[in-house]
Amino acid sequence: MIERFSMCGEEILRRCDAGLLDSCGYKGELMPKSFAELANICEIADGESARLFSEFCRDFGKSYREEELRRCEHYLSLLSARAEVLKSEAAVKKKIILATIVSGAIMLAILLA
Repeated sequence: MIERFSMCGEEILRRCDAGLLDSCGYKGELMPKSFAELANICEIADGESARLFSEFCRDFGKSYREEELRRCEHYLSLLSARAEVLKSEAAVKKKIILATIVSGAIMLAILLA
């Protein structure tokens, strides 16, 4: 027997901790009434992450429970992989900034010597 998801999106969001929504980038003052509204109001700086989150939210709650769980796992995997890419890029940028600062400091020391 196939079981439908027992809670609608609005009920899930209403029970959701505001801190969790905040960590997703939600900037609305009131709790969102749908996952589509959540995706529209979230401020996600990375375009690819925003696209994936929006895609996930757009169809949330339209399938049976097992399919919803598969979709959640799929998008969690995609977003986790994207987070790893962004962490790697941030580490490279950090090294470049540090090297620039050190080089600038050495050049300043040479000029002042």
